[in-house]
Amino acid sequence: MTEYRVFLFGAPRIEFQQEPVAIDTRKALALLAFLIISGEPQSRDTAAALLWPESDQTSARAALRRTLSTLRRVLSEDLVDFGREVISLLPGPKFWCDVTAFRTLIMDCKSHGHHDGQVCPRCLSPLTEAAEIYKGDFLAGFSLRDSAGFDNWQFFQADQLRRELASVLERLVVIHGDQGDFSTALEFARRWLSLDSLNEAAHRTLISLYALNGQRNAALRQYRECVRILDQELGVHPLDETTQLYEDVKANRLEKLNIVETLSDFSSQQPAETNNLSHNAGLQSPGLVRSPLIGRTQEWEQLISLYQGIHQNGGFTTLTGEAGIGKTRLAQEFIAHLHNRGTLILTTRCYIGESNLSYAPWIDLLRQGISQAAGRKWWKGLQPHWLNEVSLLLPELSDILEDLPKPQPIDGPGAQSRFYEGICQTLEALVTGTSPGVLFLDNLEWADESTLDLLAYLARRLQGRPLLLLVSWETESSPATTILEQILNDSMQQGYGIHLNLSALLPAQAHDLIERVVKTDQRISPLFINRLIEESDGLPYFLVEYLQAILDGEINIEQASDHWLVPTGLRGMLQSRLISLTSTASQILQAAAIIGRTFDSNLLQTASGRTEDEIVQSIEELLARHLIREVPDQIALHLTGARYEFKHEQVQALVLEEISLVRRQLLHRRTAEALLEPSRIPAPSIQDGLLAFHYQQAGLPELAADYYFRAGQSARSLHANADAIAHFEAALALGYAHKSAVLVELGDLYTLNGDYPQAIEQYEAAAAFSDPAQLPNIEQKIGQVYLRRGQWEQAACHFEAALFDLDVLAPEQRKAFEAINRVDWSLACHRAGNTDKATFLAQEALSLAESSDDALALAQVHNLLGVLARFDHHPELALKHLEESLSYARKFESPSAQIAALNNLALAQADLGEHDRAIETIRAALDDCIVLGDRHLEAALRNNLADQLRACGDQEAAMAQLKEAVTIFTEIGQRVEDWEPEIWKLVEW
Repeated sequence: MTEYRVFLFGAPRIEFQQEPVAIDTRKALALLAFLIISGEPQSRDTAAALLWPESDQTSARAALRRTLSTLRRVLSEDLVDFGREVISLLPGPKFWCDVTAFRTLIMDCKSHGHHDGQVCPRCLSPLTEAAEIYKGDFLAGFSLRDSAGFDNWQFFQADQLRRELASVLERLVVIHGDQGDFSTALEFARRWLSLDSLNEAAHRTLISLYALNGQRNAALRQYRECVRILDQELGVHPLDETTQLYEDVKANRLEKLNIVETLSDFSSQQPAETNNLSHNAGLQSPGLVRSPLIGRTQEWEQLISLYQGIHQNGGFTTLTGEAGIGKTRLAQEFIAHLHNRGTLILTTRCYIGESNLSYAPWIDLLRQGISQAAGRKWWKGLQPHWLNEVSLLLPELSDILEDLPKPQPIDGPGAQSRFYEGICQTLEALVTGTSPGVLFLDNLEWADESTLDLLAYLARRLQGRPLLLLVSWETESSPATTILEQILNDSMQQGYGIHLNLSALLPAQAHDLIERVVKTDQRISPLFINRLIEESDGLPYFLVEYLQAILDGEINIEQASDHWLVPTGLRGMLQSRLISLTSTASQILQAAAIIGRTFDSNLLQTASGRTEDEIVQSIEELLARHLIREVPDQIALHLTGARYEFKHEQVQALVLEEISLVRRQLLHRRTAEALLEPSRIPAPSIQDGLLAFHYQQAGLPELAADYYFRAGQSARSLHANADAIAHFEAALALGYAHKSAVLVELGDLYTLNGDYPQAIEQYEAAAAFSDPAQLPNIEQKIGQVYLRRGQWEQAACHFEAALFDLDVLAPEQRKAFEAINRVDWSLACHRAGNTDKATFLAQEALSLAESSDDALALAQVHNLLGVLARFDHHPELALKHLEESLSYARKFESPSAQIAALNNLALAQADLGEHDRAIETIRAALDDCIVLGDRHLEAALRNNLADQLRACGDQEAAMAQLKEAVTIFTEIGQRVEDWEPEIWKLVEW
């Protein structure tokens, strides 16, 4: 006999032996519901953070203990397991919960041997009982005023259970309708519609059932009710099939009605293959073809399988194929499927011509997520320092979180890793719900290198993140696709990734698509179909565009049956649409093509110079002609209203071809000025790049050069080195006023890349254009490059030259500079075998560093002294100096100084036989080095790590590190004109 009965549908309550049980606190009831629905043990910290988010950990855990004591008094001991760290519910035959019973009955139907979405007579009893159990929404009327996290959890649970009920009611309608029991079917259909009055499929079902039950007037009233609700709530008309159903009922064509055909596809495992356009699935223009998803069953099943397998560890899925193959369409169907089941999803795409705008897609995702999470405190589970990292990309985050400290530049040890982790932690928080969240990045073939670096970081760290990372790119070879393929390979090796390469439709599949989309009373000529398939080459996107032309009357099927009167290829099809535009719409489209990526009506008005009314009318015309589309769920970086984008990149290319140079420059200038308006949200990592591009195209090189330099500095501050080089070189080419500053920046970046000839060339040029105060620093930098190349004498010459004319430096700067200079000079002498000179310079450096009290100088001096102590076979002394060096490096937050100290410290630890400890130390240095982007030092660290792994007997891991080191060493060595083996001999620095 069941003793305990817990009711969570409707107002929550508990019964013991059919008598009500009172619970003293709402938190105890909330905790009980949480444990029941989760169905698994929960840590005390998780429960405490959920129910007492405003309290510190100690107070929250104390409150949790009191709440657990309350539950113990209500439930018997054999039903609870409240451990010291983990709490769980152990329900048995004496325990019953309505939500659990509801879901068990639904699961029972899965054992009947048919597809989840199908029904059979045996389903009738469990589904009916499930519908009876659902007495009201989950925890109706219950809330916790001081716990937004629990309220969010409750909301998503209630929403998911309502969806499950909708599926139950839909199946019951099918069963009773199939059996001819229209009265009962009507009862369930009315209840189904009451869950969502905008559900057009439910409206159609009721119309059909009323008609089949002999209630023709009720059927007609139901259609009018559908019209009224859709117009009032969405401002749209019913779908064509709903209107056709109404016409059939009105004409008494009852023999054409079939209850099963009126229902939407409610399969949880297959995409809908109907020509049904959901009003809330995105903004679509009237008459737009919504084609069925044909030929993607296998890929769909793989996507579903991967997502269902995500629990604590995430998944990485790539969709690839040529342009128009249907990558985006498949992803959108999959995303819509998950969204309808309560999954939190963020989507973005990359745009042609924006491959040097740092982190643009990630900024899109963050802003979109923050916008969608409005009203819930999504940041509560995040440490403030993670949000502080994100504010480097989103300055407006400080407006949302008032106590957020001012962001610091990314120039400390491990800072880039913290920056990446902050973004990943924030995105994970934004999509955390009752099921694994999803991030979708489309068109990654246009991604900038910094975006790909962050993608690689996240893809390698999906363990412990219940997250699906879904990406797509075109298979045509490009620098981006090479990197993407490596990311994919790494993910597949870790067991997180799958690769879906989409192929063109087979002729039979294309034939099926045509016949299911083109509605006509006349038979379509086989010749016409064959030509249509031939012209589209089996690419779904192109085929749908032809079908769209048929729907819009651009192609007359009767005439085209015998003579091919269709424009050849997609380009011809698009050109025919452009020709038919009004002159105003054509001008607006030109402004949109100049703006690029996404655009809004305000930006279009400023750039084009047209009135607001003209903009609105033109946008409607462009939507109707299927040249642009709305972007409903994306927060663009520089937009303030409704957003739009070109439906296909080729539309933008065709429009740009028709714009005269004079008008092109005018539109670029106006676009740049519009982007500078205060209402535009600044995004430092991309805003300067956009302004630079538009000013350059506008024929204003001075302004463009200034913004390119700013963009380069912003990119470098985020360690987007490739983007930074492109921006600095553009500034240089456009005549940036402070030429030496750009050349020094380029020299630094080429040094990090290991391109030493280029680095020296940039530094030497900078010396020619710099003022005297900059010369010592430039000479020092040149000497450091020669030191890396193993050219000790040339390095020493430049270090000595750097000490000339130091009077140009301020007194407080001079001692620190001299100390650091002598460190490098001493190291050059040491490597050249001049031990006495090296020791003398080291002592001078120590004296100068101590008197200057400069942390960086002291870090480098003690690092040098550690190197010299190792050489003299004093490992204990070396260890002491190197630990002190590391301490100063961390104090100054210098990544390069910390990497050097860690590397040499590991070598000293190895000297003492502490190889395991040395491995751990080198790995820490390697992590920082990879983030810094210093290729030569990375190779040296991997080489040293291989030695330590070999010393520990791990030959396989040692060989793997050695292979990576050799690859990088070879890459750097091939950049010099004369092969220099010293590049391979970098061990300590």
